[in-house]
Amino acid sequence: MKKNFFFVSVFSIYFYIFYSQMYRTEDGFFSDLPAHMDMAMQFFEGKGYLAHPGFYFLAKLLEIITPLDFKQASVCMLSIFATAIAYIIFKVIEKETEYAFEYTGMLMLVTAIFIPFFNHLYLGQASSNIYHNPTLIIVKPFAYLSLILFIRLLDQMNKKMFWWATIVLTLSVIMKPNFILAFLFTIPIYLLLKKANLKQWLLSAGMIVPTLFILAYQYVRTYNTETASSVVIDPFGVWNLWTPSPLFSFLLGTAFPLAIVIFRYRQVWNSKFLLCSWIGLVISYSQFILLAEGGYRFSHGNFAWGLQIFIALVFLFSVIEWIHWKKETFVGWKMSLVNIIFSLHLVSGSYYLIRIMLGYSIY
Repeated sequence: MKKNFFFVSVFSIYFYIFYSQMYRTEDGFFSDLPAHMDMAMQFFEGKGYLAHPGFYFLAKLLEIITPLDFKQASVCMLSIFATAIAYIIFKVIEKETEYAFEYTGMLMLVTAIFIPFFNHLYLGQASSNIYHNPTLIIVKPFAYLSLILFIRLLDQMNKKMFWWATIVLTLSVIMKPNFILAFLFTIPIYLLLKKANLKQWLLSAGMIVPTLFILAYQYVRTYNTETASSVVIDPFGVWNLWTPSPLFSFLLGTAFPLAIVIFRYRQVWNSKFLLCSWIGLVISYSQFILLAEGGYRFSHGNFAWGLQIFIALVFLFSVIEWIHWKKETFVGWKMSLVNIIFSLHLVSGSYYLIRIMLGYSIY
């Protein structure tokens, strides 16, 4: 209990300071937060439409029950959910090692490997940690829990686990739909690969039913003649705006988990959580490659958010496999190479964070 209290206290204080700084330095650090606040305030005044209003309602609720104004409540809510991400990672890892706090800190920092003459800090690459988009931060805890509960549902197949998985997955769509857009396709592929039985198929199908209704509503409200926007097929159209080489950018974003797959492919296949995460990452990359929004939203790259969620899941469960590997063998050249690759992700993420804290651009 003391360890959990210490963990939550440290991370919540850190994230509150961080997001407060991020909002104050909006002139130097490009953040989606001010724009999201403006949209939310217009919505609560009876103007406009919010496709996924979860974050805004939570911030509004916090404003009502505390002395905070709406902007302060939004910053506080981001801090709470960022702490929740860290806490979920910590609880997953603490079962594997006594150094769970240290691994959690590293996983909250890692990003795509940064090469100054080639790539931006995050644009064009999949990165576990992206700080400027509030709805991405809000949906992540639900994404982590949804995948974990889905795997546990298949193992236990009881009503309690079914309802927990259904509720959490439904909440994820209300927060941001990008996770479920990839997860809907991940589920049947995983079930096929694992040769699931009929009951597992039925439970999985029932779990996603509420999300389908919400997604249909979000689609109809977002893409219509009034909004002048649509979903179009344009292979690599958006990705090519952000990087001179999509393949190299893919390698920079996934170098560490790819190394785990190459050197531990049998263990990856047998790791339910890691295999499911990798399927989701492949699906989300495929959606990002093929799909785009027509009109003024084309360059926004909103189909990239799914892969930014799944790369975080892949990193988490790849680190767990890395921990298992360390327990099994001496440090040979393969392990040394993986250690170096992970260090490059960690150094890049640290540089990214430092730039933000100093008020520089995310680019």
